[in-house]
Amino acid sequence: MILQYSPWFVPFLVSALVTGALAIARWRRRASPVVPPFLVLTVTMTVWSLGDALEVVTADLPMHAAINALSYVGMEAVPPAFLFLALYCTGHEHLATRRNV
Repeated sequence: MILQYSPWFVPFLVSALVTGALAIARWRRRASPVVPPFLVLTVTMTVWSLGDALEVVTADLPMHAAINALSYVGMEAVPPAFLFLALYCTGHEHLATRRNV
């Protein structure tokens, strides 16, 4: 894997560390019904940020494509996770059924 310097690496890495720390902190209080959607949201945001951080420093094209695919998994999972978090926070968790998921 060929690496190159990019000034965007540090903000993406800080974002991944913050969202990862939030996921770990909320894992300890997982008895609340709002925590599972919040965990899904923070973990997908961590995957997205970490993928972007690795993507900007990678100069090798095959590795860049693989990391980009990983980043897209996190990126595409954030909006539905945010929707389910909003449903749970507003008291509409009855709309988050297995069929809707």
